[in-house]
Amino acid sequence: MSDQFQYDVFLSHSSKDKVVVRAVAERLRADGLRVWLDDWAQLACPAVASVRRRKAGTFRFRDPLNKERRFIPLRLDDAPIRGSLA
Repeated sequence: MSDQFQYDVFLSHSSKDKVVVRAVAERLRADGLRVWLDDWAQLACPAVASVRRRKAGTFRFRDPLNKERRFIPLRLDDAPIRGSLA
């Protein structure tokens, strides 16, 4: 992928999905992608509420129609999809 960024993929996930997301990360890494996973790289995080608000709008601001495929949701369960992701 592009050399413009240090990582090709940033995996944002809930701690309850850690096992599944780690398997996805390992597969992506085995396929040659540079993966950011919190277990492999550390980052200081602001308050949870501000992170949720920022996550919700970031992908729409950068590319509202997701034409550049910068935001790819990966469904881990059959929970209903709500809000802007629907």
